[in-house]
Amino acid sequence: MFLEQNNRTALEIGNKEVKMYECTGKVHSIYEFAENKSGLLDKKEFSIIEKQKEYLKLISIPYIFHKCITRSSELAISHEYVLMKRNGARSAYDEQNKLKFKGCRPEIHNNSTFPVENIDYFKKTIKYSEIPFGILSEEGALREILGYCFCILHSIPVSHEPICIYEYFYENQTIGFCILLKSLVGEKRIEQLVEYPDLSLKHLIEIKTQKFKKTNLLIGSELRIFGINVNDYSRMKAELLIKLHFNGGFRGILNSNIGNDIIDNTNNLFVCDYDTFNVIEFPTQIDQSFLNNFVLSCLLEVFKSSISILDFVVFKENLSLMDKNIILFGKYKEKSTLWKYYWTVFMQMTNQMKWDNEMIEIAVENCLATEAFHKIISLVLPNNSEINSIVQNRTVYYSHN
Repeated sequence: MFLEQNNRTALEIGNKEVKMYECTGKVHSIYEFAENKSGLLDKKEFSIIEKQKEYLKLISIPYIFHKCITRSSELAISHEYVLMKRNGARSAYDEQNKLKFKGCRPEIHNNSTFPVENIDYFKKTIKYSEIPFGILSEEGALREILGYCFCILHSIPVSHEPICIYEYFYENQTIGFCILLKSLVGEKRIEQLVEYPDLSLKHLIEIKTQKFKKTNLLIGSELRIFGINVNDYSRMKAELLIKLHFNGGFRGILNSNIGNDIIDNTNNLFVCDYDTFNVIEFPTQIDQSFLNNFVLSCLLEVFKSSISILDFVVFKENLSLMDKNIILFGKYKEKSTLWKYYWTVFMQMTNQMKWDNEMIEIAVENCLATEAFHKIISLVLPNNSEINSIVQNRTVYYSHN
């Protein structure tokens, strides 16, 4: 989030260009892959792909990419390579052909992983697990296709179109997958424009706990985004999230960060990364149990999607979890531009659908009593209750630039 961590990340990511090698593997068409892996999805989710299957059949693979290529020199079948632009720590971007290779960095000996958060709806906590860092799983690749079909079905703007899937082999075994995507709007990420202060988290804590320490920074405010009207950006982001959520689509906590926000040349906003995407079905009768889970899912994705707030909240001792959440939520609602737009439209949608307002208020109150709420809002508003956990679970933030 702050300078010291960014410096570490810049050193670990490496050069702006990466070498891409031909390797052993299999190239799958999008339709073929989706058809063969359909058992990984539930009926509701696969029906979304089925509705787009005739269109998926029309997607052609450029001739020059009828062979598997990778960033991993360990898999190379020759010393020949082509240079492409780095696109995060596990992907590459072919600027000439406007193609993105997502998950093209399989590791043979290192086997590094990346933490992913999921909601435990029974305990209302966050479950942390590990996924392979350099590649996609077959389910992750399939969910990218699901996310694309979902957006087409519901007229949600897309930034990428899937072209094919690479299945990587090592010693005759599958070691991971890469999805080749056509970039429709470019790869300019909002995170590249965030004006991170020349300030470490340690120094921010000192400012908050030692009131005599002077600073010219706007403590308690959202970080600024260079060249972007924050109100326009937040309005567009809120509209996108509402279209996803009220059609049952959720990208997951991991993929909801602003590193996956893309703008085109006229500052229109798109969101990408659907490898943790899932679709829920709305019950015929909306009850309190459904609303509790739905509102929690919405809130967590909105929190993770929000611009960070330059603050550090110091709680008094012996506060309950709910009291802490009430304090954080109050500060967040006051400062978050995204929240103001999202919740306004959220309530408009629930009124149109004739959902009971009192039940929604109860659902929000129930969220305030959960550990899941506390952990994710703490990523936007750091505090002394969660700082150790944040550092432990997010030691490095890999940017896309």
